[in-house]
Amino acid sequence: MSIDIKPAEYESMDINVNIGNMLFSIFVDSTFFSSDDDFRFPSHNHGAYEIYFIEKGCGELQIDGKSIPLSDGDCCLISPNVFHAQKDIPSNRIYKYCMQFTYQIIKKNSSAVLIPEIQNIERLLSNNIFIHWQDKNNMLGLIKTIHDEIASKQIGYYAIVQSYFMQILINTIRAISENTHIDYEINKKSIDQSRTIILEEFIYHNYMHNVYISDLAGQLGVCVRQVDRLMRKYYNISFKEKLLETRVDIAKDMLINTQETIGHIAEKVGYSLSSNFSCIFKKKVGITPEEFRLKARKADSCPHFAEQFPDAPDK
Repeated sequence: MSIDIKPAEYESMDINVNIGNMLFSIFVDSTFFSSDDDFRFPSHNHGAYEIYFIEKGCGELQIDGKSIPLSDGDCCLISPNVFHAQKDIPSNRIYKYCMQFTYQIIKKNSSAVLIPEIQNIERLLSNNIFIHWQDKNNMLGLIKTIHDEIASKQIGYYAIVQSYFMQILINTIRAISENTHIDYEINKKSIDQSRTIILEEFIYHNYMHNVYISDLAGQLGVCVRQVDRLMRKYYNISFKEKLLETRVDIAKDMLINTQETIGHIAEKVGYSLSSNFSCIFKKKVGITPEEFRLKARKADSCPHFAEQFPDAPDK
């Protein structure tokens, strides 16, 4: 398989992937985009790590004084500066994809929680001249997905390409590690982030009642000023505005998807007087609840309204 990509395109690709504070630089050439690229070097080495992904065929890899048999679905990782050569069986030559990478440790973006993992990855890469394994993680599928993303160039394709290269790297490192267990936990949410979950649940469960910022402050165990700071940091509005926004959004949904009266909807979103509800709704939405419902019934984008509201006026 091959995709239509010009040499100048892949030669200029600057693809970088971070795992913790390890920065991996990915290098690809024509052999990454076409498995039937039949260009063969004699015994040679590279200044980077090289990975083979065998699509089909049989042969052997001569490396470090050994001959390693290669066949369908095999993968190989070869360390920098290690001489190697591929020998094919003429009647069943090898079709493969190749990529290279280097890595460096960077100070920025470091995460203390990943230090044990990074140390193990460095050790695994530095201690292995060569490793050979059978692909159990659909690496060829990941490569072909990268091809599709680069060819289509849809929005966000570079981020998608990075994520698939990261999977290839991690699958490779796991193949080297022989199920090495790394004992660490993912970073915990900050206290503020945890509080926002409580905040949202409080509003969702209490929007129909007369509740105040002091009630939420008591549940969070902080002062009113702290709650106001959280509201403005994460939502850029006050507690009162957030409560009102939630009530109006839920009322909109009920106006569209139920046949409840305006008075019943007003009660269900926390207003004892429908006149107060209508006044606030119009101030936020620009039209009254009745006008909103009628407009929704007529909306071409919501044909199911004709079934829900059979008495709706003709369009």
